[in-house]
Amino acid sequence: MATPLYPAFGTINPKPASNRSNKHRLYIAYYSQGRAQGDDVKFHTALILAPKNPDPRKVQTWRYHAKNIDRDGDDMWIYEGKPTMNSDQRIEAMTFLCKVGDEDVSGLGLSMLFREIDVIQDERRWSSRHWVIAALQLLIDRKVIPQLHMSAKSIWQSGYQFTKSVQSSNYPFSVPTCDITGKEIKSEITWS
Repeated sequence: MATPLYPAFGTINPKPASNRSNKHRLYIAYYSQGRAQGDDVKFHTALILAPKNPDPRKVQTWRYHAKNIDRDGDDMWIYEGKPTMNSDQRIEAMTFLCKVGDEDVSGLGLSMLFREIDVIQDERRWSSRHWVIAALQLLIDRKVIPQLHMSAKSIWQSGYQFTKSVQSSNYPFSVPTCDITGKEIKSEITWS
């Protein structure tokens, strides 16, 4: 079956349609920051759509985030959704959100959907975490993913606390991963 270009928002059943184990996985990724911006933004965050057990040498993963760029001496936030390597050494930890079926959601479809999210420019404390929380809420509201039984903000906070608590040096083969409550789970994402 061909992967759809855009998710079919009105027809997705919020409960998993099958127990197929090869569905894509949706994560929040917590990246090491290139610059210190205070404890509340210690990590840059993004949503990641990855295949099951991705090969770290391939480009099969999609990353969606708001990133801060320097435009003529001014900081500016922009949205970016694009394919990326399956492994990134800058990822400190991840929160597993849910499985999504290829027949329901495509990387490109999510990239287009996320363009609807406002990217705030003139609010000093706004950061990538605000974008991720809004994106996660949009996915739930549009029934692209099932209700996750916690608010998007609480899920982000649980993953943030988990990320702060782990040392990636203790995970030489895989990215530290937790569930939406912050409890450690077995990771499917390996380092390259």
